[in-house]
Amino acid sequence: MKHRISRMSLTLLLVLFVTFLSACAQSPSAGSSSEDPKSDEAELEAGSGAEQEDSAVDPEADAEAGSENRELKLVSLGKIKHGEAYLVYLYANPDSYQGLALAQFADDSVLEFGKLYRAQTDGIMTRSIPPQLGATDAEVLEARPAALDLEFSDLVLIKSFSSDFQLIDVRTPAEYESGHIKGASLLPLQEIQNGERGDLQKDLPIFLYCRSGNRSGQALEILAEDGYPLLANLGGIKDYHGDLSQD
Repeated sequence: MKHRISRMSLTLLLVLFVTFLSACAQSPSAGSSSEDPKSDEAELEAGSGAEQEDSAVDPEADAEAGSENRELKLVSLGKIKHGEAYLVYLYANPDSYQGLALAQFADDSVLEFGKLYRAQTDGIMTRSIPPQLGATDAEVLEARPAALDLEFSDLVLIKSFSSDFQLIDVRTPAEYESGHIKGASLLPLQEIQNGERGDLQKDLPIFLYCRSGNRSGQALEILAEDGYPLLANLGGIKDYHGDLSQD
């Protein structure tokens, strides 16, 4: 009888043990965490952050995209006094700026005076006066450069980088003697109209002025038709704010 009870007890214990094992197999393991709404929310936030990180703009990639070469059109006024950069006039560029600039070519590009060029720029233009930019791959265009849109303030800037230009006063001798810009040569409009060219050189920029800008504009048109490649009408001396010379 005792042996029977013992066998029954053993059987009962075995059943209880199997039941316990089955229950453990269906429930989460001791090492795993239970379902926690806060934990799920944290995981969602982490996943969202990862997605945002993947979709965010890479600053380095953006810088590379912004530095892609872009086209510009320019003409050279010559190399600056000290350095290898060119003093150029920009007709077209990515920043829609038109005017004087310093262009440093990273390759072996050589700019000839008076010719219009297409080149590539890295798109980075400094806010200095004048602006500065890097360029490469200068290519001569067949078109002639248009007249430079310059003012007397630009003349001061040009003088600080180059002395290779001609400043021409197209007024009458009496007006010239009453006061002219220092360094200017006299060549009256009437003489230009009669075919006189004085000491004008075709391998230098020519900057013209008169009293109001009218006569210098006429002189520019005549000289442009005569093949002078780089011309600018600075306007009227009445708008010049510097000292005048009577030498």
